[in-house]
Amino acid sequence: MQEGSRSHRRSSVMRLRTADGQCYYAKIHREDAFWHREVHAYQQWTKALGDRAPRLLGVYDKSPRALLISQLPGRAMEDHPLSETQQRNVWRAAGQSLARLHDLPSGGFFGTCLHDGGCPGPPCRDAVTYVSAELESRVQAAAAVGHLDDAAHAAITVARESTPLFAGERPVACHRDYGPANWQVTEVGGWVGLLDFEMAHWDVRMADFARYPDWQWMHRTALLDAMWEGYGAQPTPGQERQLLCLRVIYALSAIGWGHAHSHFAFAEEGRRALTYLAQHCTQGGHTLNVTPLPAATAIPELVPATDTDLAVVTNLSRLYIYDMSMHMGWACPESGLFGGCDEFFADWRAGRTRPHLIRVGGELAGFAAVKPMNKTDVSYSYMQEFFVLGKFRRKGVGRRVAQELFTGHPGHWQIEQLLANTPAVLFWRRVIADHTCGHYTERVRQSPWGPMNVIEFASAA
Repeated sequence: MQEGSRSHRRSSVMRLRTADGQCYYAKIHREDAFWHREVHAYQQWTKALGDRAPRLLGVYDKSPRALLISQLPGRAMEDHPLSETQQRNVWRAAGQSLARLHDLPSGGFFGTCLHDGGCPGPPCRDAVTYVSAELESRVQAAAAVGHLDDAAHAAITVARESTPLFAGERPVACHRDYGPANWQVTEVGGWVGLLDFEMAHWDVRMADFARYPDWQWMHRTALLDAMWEGYGAQPTPGQERQLLCLRVIYALSAIGWGHAHSHFAFAEEGRRALTYLAQHCTQGGHTLNVTPLPAATAIPELVPATDTDLAVVTNLSRLYIYDMSMHMGWACPESGLFGGCDEFFADWRAGRTRPHLIRVGGELAGFAAVKPMNKTDVSYSYMQEFFVLGKFRRKGVGRRVAQELFTGHPGHWQIEQLLANTPAVLFWRRVIADHTCGHYTERVRQSPWGPMNVIEFASAA
């Protein structure tokens, strides 16, 4: 046994080496809550990461509580100098792993949990109530140590006004300390995996994009851009407002925690972050002037398409196929015109599918088609086509259209995506997970166009 490589106030870690050279880590927790969270995450959540996280080998549930985990190779990113390109690649890979974690089935409540998944107190199931309570708790802790100036209060006001935007959010598996200190990389900056789940609990999705001790969202936004790229989406305007709220909470946490633990430099960083946030949500002194959400976030309209719309959808389908070619590597036709969707158009002419135009504020925004499938053993709805123009993406349009189609066609559903089209796979996985509270199945089948990811689920009216 060799003594610990890493220790802090919450826990201590010891590296164990066997006679044949195998290494393991024993982690001893000083506070029960951290042990419960970490054991639960290793037992239930790290399966989503495969070999990109340590394996839980054993637990000790008496005082002092401890756990034994396997060694993950590599070294912490924060301790390893990397080039700018290598750093962006790591953040991109981190986004991909975070998407897999967030795609786990939703929880039944917000907040910390016991090692067996139970709730340690009265459960909070409403996201607005949960975020509001977190915000007010951090405000009180920071105010108790003073030094909240006018800019800080302006940022807090914006955060309070942003909490209604969390309405309808479901509890997501969140790491809550997701950053370079817990990312393992190779010598050349390759992604190895994720460590340290003692802070993990059920939270709102954006929480893992708001908690960075080095404040990368202020100083190195290109890294966050790379992470979003790996995650397979960009934040919608509403999520940007959610992030502002959550970053105010984290900045307040830095102030309160920094003073409580005599880490005054971290507390000062929290104050500077509040000033930064205030500058980005106020204009003209300290007069609140938050930019309203753009009109593109308006509820989209699904309009049944008729034969007179066939030419319009044919034109849109060329853009649709072009978009897919960027992910599939398809060559541009010599004519310069992308084509496809032949089966869809044949079904349309024969009355075998239900095409729709998507409009936002009256403007054409895409198209979708649901095909009723009737087989000997089962009937189900099949999402034959689904396309949203780039202008309307990452603004909630696609998600809202999909939800309307699901509820408008209750019963069994099947949706397929080309496996190589990663953004599509991630989009549908998230939308369906949210709609079904994680109750869906996923498999891969071979097709003439390549491997297809197949998601099946049931939708209520």
